[in-house]
Amino acid sequence: MGPGEKIKGCTYGDIIYPFDSKWRTEECYDCWCFSDGNYKCCQAYGTPVDYDKENCISVFDRKNCVYKVTRIDDPTTECEIYGMVG
Repeated sequence: MGPGEKIKGCTYGDIIYPFDSKWRTEECYDCWCFSDGNYKCCQAYGTPVDYDKENCISVFDRKNCVYKVTRIDDPTTECEIYGMVG
């Protein structure tokens, strides 16, 4: 940016996002661009910490930015999640 040029948005990587915009990164973070040119990013998903670990497995679905917890012996059956962090 040269002298006298105004900030047009928030620069994240090689992209300039408009002020007051929101986007999701490939790493599954939700980001917000503020009117002063700063941005904030937060993890877009929760991580399961309390579920039946003996019979179930937690797998991260990067395409949808979500953990799926399914039975080890039947991946088509979802398990109940009792607690998450993030």
